[in-house]
Amino acid sequence: MPPFKRSIEEAGASSSPPLETEANDSNSFNRGSGSNSVASSITNAASVRPQAVQYPNPGYLGSSSHTTLFDQLRRDRSPQATESIAEPEKAPSPQPEYINDTSIASGASLILELYHLSKIPSFIQLYQSWSATGTNLALAGPFIDACASTVESVMSSCDGTLPRATTISRNLFACSSRPITVNMDTSFDEYCKSFGGENARWETLALFFTAVCRAAVDLPFAEPLYNSEQERRKFQRLTLRYSDHFLEHCLPLDYGDQSYQSWRKLGDVISSLFALGYHQQQTDSFNTVPDFLRDLRRFAFCRTYSADKNVSIFLGRPPRITRRFCRFFLPGSHLQPMQEASRRPQTWDPEQGPSFITDSRWAGLCGILKEDILGLLAQQNHDEKLRQGR
Repeated sequence: MPPFKRSIEEAGASSSPPLETEANDSNSFNRGSGSNSVASSITNAASVRPQAVQYPNPGYLGSSSHTTLFDQLRRDRSPQATESIAEPEKAPSPQPEYINDTSIASGASLILELYHLSKIPSFIQLYQSWSATGTNLALAGPFIDACASTVESVMSSCDGTLPRATTISRNLFACSSRPITVNMDTSFDEYCKSFGGENARWETLALFFTAVCRAAVDLPFAEPLYNSEQERRKFQRLTLRYSDHFLEHCLPLDYGDQSYQSWRKLGDVISSLFALGYHQQQTDSFNTVPDFLRDLRRFAFCRTYSADKNVSIFLGRPPRITRRFCRFFLPGSHLQPMQEASRRPQTWDPEQGPSFITDSRWAGLCGILKEDILGLLAQQNHDEKLRQGR
């Protein structure tokens, strides 16, 4: 698991209100019997949903991507050949697998917890006091007022009963699963309406609680929410925890043609390797470990480096590991010692047969060449591109 990736805690039932429970206490979110009861109440009404088809790698696809290649092949065909090819029927949008009884139950449990907390008006007042100072979130600041009014509307529609919380949760999932459509004529207010009011999404709640958490950083006292430094830090952890759970609800909704799980997971691996320092293999901390462990770490970085280049070329996106900021070694063996990663010179022992070590070594070498080729593609000066390519 990546060292800085927050996992979703599986929490049990708790009778303590959230403000009286430490944020790191797994009981601060009632996901035990409450979630089960919600699930059982909607199981009979659930219809059979079609299997969601995963289409990875959506979004921007650059000049080296597979899509560009196939589009070029299509353009190169003669008009007669193109006309003879029937266009494939557009597949219907798959239903997200994540929107199931369990996820709806989890969301309903969260809504009920916020309802029983009875602190939403105080949260809004805290945010308004903070924004009145001229401060707000750096990026989402212009949208938080709309998010605050939406949160107030959503929670005021909850009567504290399980069926109503389940309906709210289902509506939030339904809206979050729909893309926000915009065009050149879309106004700011129209854009805000796409995720506010009746179109409330889990992201809307997450943004609001992020702003509330940020407000607590600047305001040392905010009764009745907190009136001491210890209570303030406790409140910050609580609101950030709410925001994280809302975000965890909407992230898996990127499905179908909008699924980017493999791209995201590769980024998690790369971030972890950077955090562990595997990209700087000349340091004492990297080398003061047993040889087998050091070699294993070199293998891990080398193969991740290669995968980064493969995916980057396949999608036409920038690589996330740049050799200029790294110093790593190609794996070696007793027949062939390790070498610092570079395109040349490279020596190969003819007696060394195929193995995981040689495969990792070759993957690293190919990754270096691919990075250099990507650099040539990004070079705008034609003469310089020719010079570097020689």
